[in-house]
Amino acid sequence: MSLTESEVPPTAEVGLEEALERIDRLMSQIGKSNNGRPRLEAELVQARYEAFAPLKAAADTKPTVLPPVADGDPLPTHGGIPIVDASEMTGALIRKGILQGGATMVRGLFDPETIESIRGGIDKSLGAMAKEPREPRNSWYQPYSPEQEFELNVQRHWAVDCGAMLASDSPRVLFEVLAAYERSGVVRVINEYLGERPAISMKKTVLRRVDVDIPADWHQDGAFMGDSLFSLNVWTTLTDCGKDAPGLDLVPARLDALVETGTEGAHFDWSVAPAAVVDAAGDTPLARPDFKAGDVVFFDEFCMHRTGADAAMTDRRYAVEMWSFAPSRYPGTQIPLVI
Repeated sequence: MSLTESEVPPTAEVGLEEALERIDRLMSQIGKSNNGRPRLEAELVQARYEAFAPLKAAADTKPTVLPPVADGDPLPTHGGIPIVDASEMTGALIRKGILQGGATMVRGLFDPETIESIRGGIDKSLGAMAKEPREPRNSWYQPYSPEQEFELNVQRHWAVDCGAMLASDSPRVLFEVLAAYERSGVVRVINEYLGERPAISMKKTVLRRVDVDIPADWHQDGAFMGDSLFSLNVWTTLTDCGKDAPGLDLVPARLDALVETGTEGAHFDWSVAPAAVVDAAGDTPLARPDFKAGDVVFFDEFCMHRTGADAAMTDRRYAVEMWSFAPSRYPGTQIPLVI
């Protein structure tokens, strides 16, 4: 069920400063009180969406450039994936790791309390989504469809098939995730990397609860979104994974172009055949890092990856995936929320 205009208070078109102040005000109100949280959390999702138009108009007047690559020696690696210490992460270092090894890992960015809270929220949100009849004022599941509702519903069905849900459909968990990303410096790093206050995608920001039998194919997200973007994905695992639970397989090398999809051996027209992945990797061995709960991986639309699972695994993996874009380069195929 999508929120109707009568369920979420309408707002007049406003300027950028007022739109951003509204987001900050709602974040503060929600953080201070439990009273009326479902309404405030739903309004916050709407406020993030409505802030995009003035943000993009301002960004279009001075198009951004990506940050310089940090100087110095190559970054240390784990399984070929460059690592940046949480206390030192910057947009320039994250970009350095991506150009060095296709992605950049930050170990232990989140504390156990935050991890447990978000993981529990994912369970509650998926439970509320499955419940019939649905409650109209439930913070754990309040889907909001401001535009392109058909496309969002297609994406919702895809997410369910993958053991997931759109993060924007759970205003409570989206609030907790973005608050945690603000506290930890993730939002600052995205801002530095993109050179603009970022906007995430409603279609590509997902809460995941992945079983061991989840289907997985190699892909680059640029195949869906385009390959001339300023994008940055933040993939956060909320459980140990890569050994007993599905992790993430990656090509730990920078690919500067999209690899042909749908060739012999690929299961879908958007996926890359294993032989083509090996050819693209060249002499670089494929990687399945051993992740711990709270680890984060940053990558862009060129990163070749898939869910890393095999029959010997026994545990579920919880994770959050959040795609961010520079508003001046925001892809027309996505639906924005300002962070």
